Amino acid sequence: MPLSSPIATIPVDQDESLISVGLFQVTRHFVLIGVEAHDHMSTEELTLRPGASDIKVWELQAAEKEWRALNFPLQEKEEILAFKLDERSRLLAVLTWFDEPEKADIRMQLHLVNFDTLHPIQTPVNLVVPWKVEDCREESPKAFIDIYGDLVGICVHELISRSNLRVYNWKSGSQLLNRICSRADEGFSFAFVSDRTVAVANRKLGAIDLVPLSNTPSTHTHRLQVSASILPKSPSSLSLSSASFGNSDLLVFKFGAPFGQQVHLVAARDAILQYSAEVEPPFPSLSIHQLVDDRVDIPWAQWGSIVTVFSNDTLQSDTFMVDATWFVAKTAAEGGHRFMVHDIVADDKVVLDAILDYQDVVVQSDCKRIMGLKSYEYGDGNRCFESIDIYTLE
Repeated sequence: MPLSSPIATIPVDQDESLISVGLFQVTRHFVLIGVEAHDHMSTEELTLRPGASDIKVWELQAAEKEWRALNFPLQEKEEILAFKLDERSRLLAVLTWFDEPEKADIRMQLHLVNFDTLHPIQTPVNLVVPWKVEDCREESPKAFIDIYGDLVGICVHELISRSNLRVYNWKSGSQLLNRICSRADEGFSFAFVSDRTVAVANRKLGAIDLVPLSNTPSTHTHRLQVSASILPKSPSSLSLSSASFGNSDLLVFKFGAPFGQQVHLVAARDAILQYSAEVEPPFPSLSIHQLVDDRVDIPWAQWGSIVTVFSNDTLQSDTFMVDATWFVAKTAAEGGHRFMVHDIVADDKVVLDAILDYQDVVVQSDCKRIMGLKSYEYGDGNRCFESIDIYTLE
């Protein structure tokens, strides 16, 4: 499909926009960005302590084309770390923190509100995370949040050496997972495989852990091992991506290494699920010898056939470059970046192959829409928006 000229451009005030994994989202009908007035913060402070004082919304199908401020209710010194909107339930989950380095202890707090009214929803979930200032005197804590049906997951780097992943049923208030690990072992991203399984990146071992959301002692974590031959040398990071819309058919496992090397493993969500503890009985399809320390190890030779590998020439890209069965591979090119949109399920059909002057793109397969993100960098990898161009595939 050829790319048309932009059908619209969304302007962004560079003086107030922030961009990070947690402060930007595109849904079927909305674009959301976290905003922060820069007048009271230096560039160094913005780099080290990203946060937002509000969320702005652009309605893609509205007659009046302008940003609408949510005026999200915050207390003094409270800033937004991450947010996620689920359009179907109208649930907006917002994780905040209190930027008060002069105090001995500060905290993070989860807000679950109705997107249309900003009124708190009726839920027993009341998550307040204590934070020790000695671990974040220089930087704000890192956080990632996702919603999957009745589930909400929050992963936070709570201590300088520890990450914590919590999963709740936001309707019943029950906690389904409280997973603590070393920050050296796992990144702060995760992905729901289903309402019974969550995938967690194991950076130390170069593997993917499929963790059951169950308290049953007989239910084991299944570890998907990745062949060292396809990984970049000395991988320094590993993260997971799924679509912002919660209905993607794909999961993306992203391995990062020094000098910008990236390897993306892309697989269908349903195919990954077949290797989880949800498939009963797991044996004899799995050997009893694969059960080690209450964990089932699954070698690459046993599951690698379901994966499409995009290897070392793939550049760093953000988590929103996947939707339904589409995945975007980004490589360096003269005049910008080369973006190749692959339909993974349709025999890896290339939907678009174009060189565009954008840092990243957002794809939406159902309406054949692509958004080009123009941005500039400040500090160490932090970015601000300039504008968002909207295209349709002909």
